[in-house]
Amino acid sequence: MTTLCTCRNAPSDVLADWVLVRCKPNHDRMMTGQARQRWTKPQQGMLKCNVDAACYNAENKYSTGACLRDVEVKFVQACTSHFEGQPEIKEAEAQGLLVTLQWLKQIHIDKVEIEMDCM
Repeated sequence: MTTLCTCRNAPSDVLADWVLVRCKPNHDRMMTGQARQRWTKPQQGMLKCNVDAACYNAENKYSTGACLRDVEVKFVQACTSHFEGQPEIKEAEAQGLLVTLQWLKQIHIDKVEIEMDCM
């Protein structure tokens, strides 16, 4: 298993990555099928960190990502990681959480609410 964590500060880089992912055909992405929930702001003095994963079985790869936003919903920073393999989506999501916790520790963020869409 290989890990590459790319942390970005520029919103344009994150937007470019998002556009690239959205251009892939739907059959390449595994979705959990759960209903989408509305994003809520973090408590005052906290950051919100959303974590997610995507599996690309045909390519034998999966990726995880995390995005930090402040109470004004402004982008703070993001991190993406890429792996080889075909885990179940819940395992990919767990890997994303682990990488995110390590990243948050590395950048000294401790007042954070973590949100995920997996069960």
